[in-house]
Amino acid sequence: MKTSLPLPQIRFIEARLLNLAKAMGRSPMECRILFLLERAAARMVTDEKLQKHIIFKGGYVAFRVYQSPRFTSDIDAVISGLSSVEAVSLIRKTMDLDLCDGALFDWEGEESLKTQGEYGGLRLNFRACIGEPPRK
Repeated sequence: MKTSLPLPQIRFIEARLLNLAKAMGRSPMECRILFLLERAAARMVTDEKLQKHIIFKGGYVAFRVYQSPRFTSDIDAVISGLSSVEAVSLIRKTMDLDLCDGALFDWEGEESLKTQGEYGGLRLNFRACIGEPPRK
């Protein structure tokens, strides 16, 4: 897991996020999380098949579309018309893309959400960072 973005550009992104945090009245960590969520969504919609079947919902949409003050640290989505195996495979593939934005996503696993509505669901877990991943 490595980004093609040079270190000066990664530092520039971090500096912009710090400035944005001050302007928005949010913590720097919240701005990093929001940036990484945006970059995760951008990766998912790059796949033509996945973009036709994914429907974003929840707190992420409320924040991005309706400027909700409620903070979110994940992206909720419904996948319609794809098997869960195919959807997970496509999402994992897209999260490995290098969009030259400094964001990196490392697959950690999935867990069943048996209590999520009538049909259950899956939680896909990724470790995310900007720039080089931590050594541990």
